Amino acid sequence: MRILLVDDHAVVRKGVIDILSTMTPPPQFTEAVSSREALDHLAAASDAFDFVVLDLHLPDESGFETLHKIRETFADLPVLILSMYDAAEYAMRALKAGANGYVTKGSVPEDLRRAIEAVECGKTFVSEHLVEQMLAGMGDPRESVPTVGLSEREATVLRLLALGQRVNVIGDQLGLSPKTVATYRARVLAKLGLKSNADLVRYAYKTGVLRE
Repeated sequence: MRILLVDDHAVVRKGVIDILSTMTPPPQFTEAVSSREALDHLAAASDAFDFVVLDLHLPDESGFETLHKIRETFADLPVLILSMYDAAEYAMRALKAGANGYVTKGSVPEDLRRAIEAVECGKTFVSEHLVEQMLAGMGDPRESVPTVGLSEREATVLRLLALGQRVNVIGDQLGLSPKTVATYRARVLAKLGLKSNADLVRYAYKTGVLRE
């Protein structure tokens, strides 16, 4: 199996390679640190890869945007999302966008191997605890994707602000400057027609971004 591994953190890439190299036979890996590099690899040799393992947090654009571009040209190429975002709505959004599976970076190593094997067999794989969240949310009368209209980064900032995180703390978590986080906050407020952090918290609970 030839895997294109897309993640901008060398430690994560090494961990994934170490875990999946225990498979029989061990896969061959090509690494990419950005969306542009990943798409260049795919464009250079369309039949060079059997599988893509894709992070959602990339330095040049959202992994969702990268997934969309992959699907435009390589409709049948299996794509597994490996993400730090441990929330069912991200898994649902990824599957709707065309991903074949979703595994969180906090999962046990066996989950990653099982995901590769499942997707390779034409199945869909989602980390078990996220499946439980997804089932728990079925039938909820509130909007299932309350962050529609927001980019992936804006939705993340919304959630963290609603949890009471300060701008500088959010910046540390996402690798952004406080000024950039403040810009995202302003965009979220404008898109949702809100005026303050208090409004964000009320919106988050009302729509289900945060649960009571």
